[in-house]
This record gives sequence, structure tokens and C-alpha cells, in this order.
Amino acid sequence: MNRFFESASHASLYARVRPDYPDELFEKIFGYLEGCVEPPHERALDVACGTGISTRRLAHNFESVVGIDVSENMIKEARLVDNPDNVTFEVSGADKFPLEDETLDLITIANAAHWVNKEKLYAEAERTLKPNGVLAMYGYGRPRLSCPQQPGAGVCEEFSQMMDFFISTPTWPPGAVECFDKYRSYQFPFPDWIRDDTIEIVCDWPIIRVLGYVGSIAGVQNFIRDNPDQSDILVRFGQKFVQTLPDPSKGLESIVRISWDVFILMGKKPHTIDAGLQMRASTDRRKHLLEPRPELLDFLMNPMDRY
Repeated sequence: MNRFFESASHASLYARVRPDYPDELFEKIFGYLEGCVEPPHERALDVACGTGISTRRLAHNFESVVGIDVSENMIKEARLVDNPDNVTFEVSGADKFPLEDETLDLITIANAAHWVNKEKLYAEAERTLKPNGVLAMYGYGRPRLSCPQQPGAGVCEEFSQMMDFFISTPTWPPGAVECFDKYRSYQFPFPDWIRDDTIEIVCDWPIIRVLGYVGSIAGVQNFIRDNPDQSDILVRFGQKFVQTLPDPSKGLESIVRISWDVFILMGKKPHTIDAGLQMRASTDRRKHLLEPRPELLDFLMNPMDRY
């Protein structure tokens, strides 16, 4: 598993600058789940939960929700929030869930499947989901910037060039490439899974928060760590953004619009009969058919007695 978000400072930044997911996303997941598992729904698990942004959104639809993350600092941040009573957080990786077999109605992993060992994740989903339980992997792709408050601003082009720069550096991890590609190369572990690309996150933020979000991206963190002489690179990009605005008087507090395309991959665990039980049942049926039943023998020996 890749370990990019474990420092206390990064966990705190992540909690403050990452966007929340729109209600529509959870409505789609819950709607799909209800078509697979009849309510009431007992338990959900949010894997690689980070600071609990998505975990808390599950609370109203389940009797209990568990969020797990390999980072102790992320879990500390998640617990600092006034969480619903039915939500708990534990330090745990995605390769071994701290839960019993077939106890989960839903497993979610938000913007993090590209950081974990997917074979182990899928094996744990198979183990812990109830029959027909749902695995939902979702996230958001490459951000875009616009400035509807100040038409004609060149900030969107400057922002795109900044993202191109970071993506082109050797410190940009392969997982981030997969995420920005919206998991198009992924093979889902369950048959008849579905994909949804119809949702968008749109936020009107000051430029300073946009820069904070960019600074929370693993590839950008890596670049700044490996290039300490460029530790002020985000500030310099921010100054360039401000210079493109027709009215730069508010500086880094100027409001811009940042947006992301959201993607969801969902599938249900097949409701299969144990292969051993199925074979034994088939054998029992064959034995029953081959047994010389008395009433059949009687008919064969004395056919005219039936007329």
C-alpha cells in the first residue's frame, strides 16, 4: 500500500481543504444498494476513510458505520469532529478489515482505491460482504478552474498549466494518474457491475483554498519534499493567478470556481450457494432417483392392478 498521507500536518491540511461529495452521489449508491439488499441496512465500512469526509455521510442509512485508515493521524483528525453516535474510526489497512465474515451491507472507498493493493481489497470485500452486498469505489478526476465572477480572466489557463507541470514531474505517482483517468483501466471484482460518470463537484473558493487543495495532492507534496528550494512554488503560482484577474484587488482571497468530474464504480457480491453443499445436494437427488421405491416396484410387477 502507498503511504502518502500520514504526517499530522498533511492530515490537518487534508481535513481543511478537500471538497465534500454532493448528495447525489450518495443517493445513487444508496439507490443501488436498496436494489441489491433490502433495508434496513445494518453495517457499512468506509475503507481508506482519511479524515472521515465520506464516512459521516453514510451514518443516516446504517445502524453502524466504521471508517478505517492506515494513517493514525488521519484517524485522529476524523475523531476530532463531532461524529454521529453510530460512526466509529479505527486504524487499519485495506488488506485486512477488522470485521467478521459476511457482516457488511456496503463497502465504500472514496478517492483511494488507487493507493491500495486491489487484489487484497477485493478479497476482503468478498470475505466481509453479505451475499448481494455492494462494493462502491468512487472519486473525482482532474480539477478545472474558471472565474465566472470576473469574465475574461486567464486564471483557468494558468491553473491548467500548473497541473500539467506537476503531472509531468517524476514525483507524480502512478496512482494519481489512475485517479485522474477515473479508474478506466480497472477490472471490477464482481460481475454485472456498473459505472456512473454523471456527477460533478462545483465549489466557489478563494484562490488560497484552491492552492491548499493542490498542496494536499500526493504528487505535489512529493515535489515540494524533493525540491526544498521550491517550497514556495504554490505561492508563486497563486500570484500568477491573481495577475490574470481583471480586478486583482482581493489578491489570494479572490473567488474562483473549481470543479471535478465524479466517477462511481459499483457492483454486488454474487449470492452463490456453497459449492460443497450444492454437490452434496445434487448427489442426494441422484441417489433418491435411483432408489427402488416400493410403489414403483409394485406397479412394475403388477401393472394390471392399476386398471
